[in-house]
Amino acid sequence: MTGKDNGLMVSPAPHIADPSDTTVIMRDVLIALLPALAASAYLFGFGAVALTLFCAGCCEFFEWGMCRLCGRVQTAGD
Repeated sequence: MTGKDNGLMVSPAPHIADPSDTTVIMRDVLIALLPALAASAYLFGFGAVALTLFCAGCCEFFEWGMCRLCGRVQTAGD
């Protein structure tokens, strides 16, 4: 570079501005996973759904516990 201004701006990521927040993105992820959950219920029975719900509940519980332990803001809602 010669040091003269060429009109380009350097900025940190993300470079695409989007009004979506984490809650909206995670909702879309859950909607996208519904067909896989339905297929697993069909192929393996409703035990697969029960296992999925159990694992999701455990993840929420341990995230809540770690937030309490570390003194951080609760983020399990997103």
